[in-house]
Parts: sequence; C-alpha cells; structure tokens
Amino acid sequence: MAGEIEAYLNARLAFEECRTEIETIADEIVRVGALIKKDPARICFSDTGNDLPPGIFSGLKYPASDWKSASELQSILVRFHAARATLRSAWSVVPPTLRSGLQPPPIGVLPPQQFGRKDHD
Repeated sequence: MAGEIEAYLNARLAFEECRTEIETIADEIVRVGALIKKDPARICFSDTGNDLPPGIFSGLKYPASDWKSASELQSILVRFHAARATLRSAWSVVPPTLRSGLQPPPIGVLPPQQFGRKDHD
C-alpha cells in the first residue's frame, strides 16, 4: 500500500514541477507580448543578428538567447503530457480507501468520467 502512495506523491511532484515551468514560460510570453502590443517602439530582442541601428532605440532589450525555441517548448509539452499520464496512472492504483488522506490530482489531469470527478481534460 505504501508503495502506491509514494509513487503517487512522486508523480504529483514531477507533474507540479513541469506545470510550474510551463506556467513561468507562458507568463513571460504573455508579459512580453503585452509590451509589444502596447508599444512596439519600446521593445526589441538582442543577439538576433538583426539588431536595430545604434542610437535609435532606448527601450527594453530582451536577449533572444533567453527565449525557448519552438523545439524546446515542444519538449517541455511532451514532458508535461508524460508527467500527466504518469500521475493519472499512479492515482488509479491508489486504493480508494487510502485516497481520502491524499490531495487528488489537479483539475484537468483526470478524465471527467474517471473517479467521479467533474473536471475537464
């Protein structure tokens, strides 16, 4: 019994770490996107090989090398889906009598019909 609980807790921790990483990246994308939308003259990306001419820009510069590539973002999303699947599996093997002492998986992890939850996938 303890093995199932430990596996669930480890799976939940891995899932939460991955979800936090995605949320951090998404928040930065939204923040910079809002700045670009509000005033594109006040923001640019450096280290792109396509810099603005010296002296014409005095706004915020973001190093392009700090941004994730599409490939890196996809790798993070793949890890997220794997962590979610592992968390689903780990929860499904915890005996129902022991679940009351555990925090259930976050909304969106379990299919809506599973375990009587009414959340959405």
